[in-house]
Amino acid sequence: GSAACEDSRRRRARSRVTAQYGDSTGAARAAIGAGGAMAEADVAADAAGKPAITINKSIRCFGGWWLRCAHDSTATSTRMSFSVYLPRAAGWVAGVEGGSSGGDSGAGGGGGDGGGATRVPVVYFLSGLTCTDENFVTKAGAARYADAAGVALVVPDTSPRGDGVADDASYDLGQGAGFYVDATQAPWTPHFRMQTYVTEELPAVTEAAFPLDGARRGVAGHSMGGFGALKFGLQRPDVFKSVSALAPICNPTTSAWGIKALGAYLGDDAEAWRTHDPCELLKRGARPAGAGATANGRARCAQCLAADAPAAEGQHDASAARDGHDARGARGATCGSDGGRGTGAAATAAA
Repeated sequence: GSAACEDSRRRRARSRVTAQYGDSTGAARAAIGAGGAMAEADVAADAAGKPAITINKSIRCFGGWWLRCAHDSTATSTRMSFSVYLPRAAGWVAGVEGGSSGGDSGAGGGGGDGGGATRVPVVYFLSGLTCTDENFVTKAGAARYADAAGVALVVPDTSPRGDGVADDASYDLGQGAGFYVDATQAPWTPHFRMQTYVTEELPAVTEAAFPLDGARRGVAGHSMGGFGALKFGLQRPDVFKSVSALAPICNPTTSAWGIKALGAYLGDDAEAWRTHDPCELLKRGARPAGAGATANGRARCAQCLAADAPAAEGQHDASAARDGHDARGARGATCGSDGGRGTGAAATAAA
């Protein structure tokens, strides 16, 4: 019957991938089927200990590929789902029937070293309350622009999930509302470690399996995800070289839902909350990658620093504007001039 034929097709596809890459590389990806549905395939752990990824679905989109993936997370101790968009510039082909599997997740450098694949810049996009990784994938229309720019996208889930994972009846706490922190309070501590997951584990996993350039890694997000993006950009400029946020929760220690979530996950210590608050981080001198500070503590963006252009009070100097640098940058485009109030501006400094 048709089921037996499909099983036979998948076995043949996997055999061809094994013949191409060998059993030790862990590069196995299933052939793409009729109508764009991809047979589930494991990108297995290899001798170097790279984590196993299961590609559950692939969709051809604006010349590149959306891949819906899952893996067993050591950070959250759960099965985590995430999506990856690989633009045409990456040279990755989902399947081997009539083509080649462009990314090799085996030893010797991971996804950018096999089948002619090329490592491309990557933006990790963090979603908002109640979302999964699929909200951004299906609603944002981002693939068109990512493919044109030659930039990959990685979209994690917003929390760990499952029957054994703590939850709350309200929408803004628990599953779907991880707030991108590592919880220190029961019952959240066993699984809610989204800060470690996003800043450490997920980049290591995806950049080993796919042709992503970790040296050109950015973070962006919306709402709760915008909060995560801002704080990660300020806390970990060594990890993320650019940061952008859309309608972010940017001062959670003064908002009702921020106080609720931070109190639940981190306890009653308000100082612990402030270490995750983007506005508080800016006040304490934190800056995104590529941003420095003038003698009076005002942030300057990488473009200004490279040109050694003076940061004026409230705007760039006229020569910077004539050279194509937005003179309104201090109000939110590229260069933050106010270390306390210019949260959005300073946070986008390296973008």
